[in-house]
Amino acid sequence: MTIPTTLLDRNVARLSFCLQLERLDKFGPVYARERAPVLAGYGLVPLDEVVNSPRPGFSRVFFAVEHPNALEEGRDELAADPAWRECLITWGAAYR
Repeated sequence: MTIPTTLLDRNVARLSFCLQLERLDKFGPVYARERAPVLAGYGLVPLDEVVNSPRPGFSRVFFAVEHPNALEEGRDELAADPAWRECLITWGAAYR
């Protein structure tokens, strides 16, 4: 993976999605409206910088984190969150 130079001196977390190309343009608005608020509840607010994916069919979102272990510490809580689990189930059905 190539890390954008604007992110090299920061602690970041990345969330990647593999999507069918014809569905990629519809994914962004759904993510912003329905999924981003769930992640924000865990302190995962996307960086202002837009980072394009180097591979067709992939969408990436980068988040600033306080320290390298911040995401690791909250991952189990996020995975157990019913709202996040529902997001993953509906995404799987809509975007596979």
